Formats: sequence, C-alpha cells, structure tokens
Amino acid sequence: MKTVLKTLLIASAACLASCKMVMPLPPNPEWVDFYSASSRHSASFPERPKASLKETIAGSGQKTFTYLQEVQTGDRYFGTGWIQIPAAPVDARGRDRILDIAVDAALKSTAGGVLVGSHKPVLEGIEGRMYTIDVPKDKLRLRQQIFVTGDGLVEQTFTGPAGTETDADAERFFGSLRLLP
Repeated sequence: MKTVLKTLLIASAACLASCKMVMPLPPNPEWVDFYSASSRHSASFPERPKASLKETIAGSGQKTFTYLQEVQTGDRYFGTGWIQIPAAPVDARGRDRILDIAVDAALKSTAGGVLVGSHKPVLEGIEGRMYTIDVPKDKLRLRQQIFVTGDGLVEQTFTGPAGTETDADAERFFGSLRLLP
C-alpha cells in the first residue's frame, strides 16, 4: 500500500507543483463553486476549474484514479483532487501514515523545496495535514492540505510566488473546502 500511495502522491504533487507561472493578475471577485459527490469535496475557485481524470497503475499493477479540478490564473495555481486509496477504509493510524507519506512525497517532488510550515487542521471532524513548501529554484511557494475520507484522499493545492500563499485569494480558496461523505 505504501508503494501505491507514494506513486500516486508523487505523481499528483509533481503535476501540481510543476505548473509554470506567468504574469500576475488582479484578484477576481467572481468565484465559481465546484461540487462533486464522486470526488468527495466541494470548493470555490477564482474561475471555472478544468476537470481531468488520470488513471495510474502502481508497480503492483493495481489501477487507481485521480480526479483533478484546476485553475491557472496568472502566476497562481488553484487545484483540488481526489485520489482513490485502493486499501481503504483506513484506521486513524493508517490515516496518519498516509498523510505523512503525502507530505514527504510533496517535499521530494519539489527539487530543493524546503518545508516552511505545517500543522494538523481539522475539517468537519476529520484531521488532515496542511503544509507550505518554499521552492527557491522556481521562486514559488506550494501550500497544500490533505484529508483522508472514506476510500480516498482529498487534496487542495495553491502555488504562487512567495507571500501569495496566504493572501486573500489563497485564504478564500482554502476556506472554501468542504468534505463530502
């Protein structure tokens, strides 16, 4: 299970962290709400997110799926995703292992990235992980929160220049996440 999760998390974190940044745009007051029972979450985005489904085959040959919703606005990236966990459901100890693996995988996927902050948020009674990684080589910050819910992992990612990871748009985005049964 650890190999499957590592493969999935590295692939999704690398995809999310590798977004190329362009010129910044002013904040958009017209946000769009996203809701998906199949990907077990809802969130608000600065514009309509592009959805994609990615199938991953682990070294064991087991298929897993990742549903992504993404928006690139100027030099900022907003994304959410649901990653299937084949061995779900997991107990609290298993959840903690999965979340620790996710943080490690994200850090490893950002070449030269440095963990500059982390904590354990609780959303709707579910404990998760939130962390910020400084990626000096790319002059950006990656902020992500992850929760294990049912048979999947819900992740929310923001990437932008240092300092933007806590600006009004980033806070609005992170404050909008809701976990669905």
